[in-house]
Amino acid sequence: MKKVIILTLALVLAASVLYAEDVKKERGFWDNLLKKVMHIIPRKRATDMTTTAVAGIRGAEGESAGKLYWKDKKEELVVSAEELEKFNNSLTLAMDGKNEESLKSFEEFLATYPESQLREDALGAIKNLQAENKTQPPKPDRPKP
Repeated sequence: MKKVIILTLALVLAASVLYAEDVKKERGFWDNLLKKVMHIIPRKRATDMTTTAVAGIRGAEGESAGKLYWKDKKEELVVSAEELEKFNNSLTLAMDGKNEESLKSFEEFLATYPESQLREDALGAIKNLQAENKTQPPKPDRPKP
């Protein structure tokens, strides 16, 4: 009898762990996107976006080679406050399970800010929302009286 009880408890524990892993995988995309957005600091003016660096290099004069690369330094995203607010609203709708509203909101975001640095994230969110909408069963129509 004790063996049966122990075996049953072990199976219940294993099943709950597997279920928790599935739930984590489903929300992983949105949680990662939320973490990324939380680290963005919106810029208010164009003058805030300038960075000044001084370097002395011997060599031939010529065109700038472009942006300097610093190892292990992450590139800072530069977005306006309105842009970040619109993206956050779309993300909040998705995390609340309002997929259709969130999908429309992300599409409006892309139309309003086509050159945004958050464009790739918005496209990924749209792709994820469309996949979620396909896996959800359709809502039943109301019966006609």
